[in-house]
Amino acid sequence: MEESSKKKRGRPRFYDPERVQSMPWAKRTLRGTIETMKSAHAYMVIFNAWEAEGRPTEHWAVGFYIDPQDRYAFHMSILAALGRIQNDADILEWARVIADEKLSTRQAVAFIRQWRAGKLL
Repeated sequence: MEESSKKKRGRPRFYDPERVQSMPWAKRTLRGTIETMKSAHAYMVIFNAWEAEGRPTEHWAVGFYIDPQDRYAFHMSILAALGRIQNDADILEWARVIADEKLSTRQAVAFIRQWRAGKLL
């Protein structure tokens, strides 16, 4: 029996593994690469909102996600969870709530998962 004719089990993949692994920031694993993609998207949404407001130093994202001195101040796990939200406006809304409340990574990721599952309204 050929490899391609075997019935595959489980949920179909959302991403094409070959396409994802060919990206320049590909990590050792597919999951690591997808997490990097998701966090990069969420970071750019937050960064673009900060830039659109004129890069103020007193901004909710500064210090939690963005460091004006170009050092790394963001939280990869939180950003990856935010990146799984489909709407950019929702990403900004939840990123602001998390930054204002200064939630831990564990609390923030759980909060986002509950909201995406419809348990938080």
